[in-house]
Amino acid sequence: MDVKTAKRRLRKRIWTKLEADGAARFPLPCFGRIPNFSGSEKAVDKVRRLTEWKSARVVFASPDYTQQKIREYALLDGKLLVMASPKLKSGYIIVDQKEAKGFEGHASTIRGAFKYGKSVTAQEIPRPDLIVEWGSVAVDLNGQ
Repeated sequence: MDVKTAKRRLRKRIWTKLEADGAARFPLPCFGRIPNFSGSEKAVDKVRRLTEWKSARVVFASPDYTQQKIREYALLDGKLLVMASPKLKSGYIIVDQKEAKGFEGHASTIRGAFKYGKSVTAQEIPRPDLIVEWGSVAVDLNGQ
């Protein structure tokens, strides 16, 4: 069996188990996406206590639903938020907390980021002080 087939089968097995065990959370079904998971709020709280978070002015986070709270807190904590657009179809999005003031919850969603932020190319992204990445289903030893 080739690696792509093995990864596809493993991901399907993991998605099935996450849903069967009740660990996957909205949005459901989790198949075909980076799943939101029980305990994601605890992960966010731990990140916010890090010295690296406190000193960061530019935070990069993925557009996955499981990272919505980290994006919201980036804006609430006065940071410049950088995120990829879904599947990179529109490049990257930069959301300045000044533009999203009072609307941080909405601005941290994909739809809100497009409303309150601006789309940029990879070359226009400011250098992040912190990159927050969690969320995968299955990867090989090379991270693919």
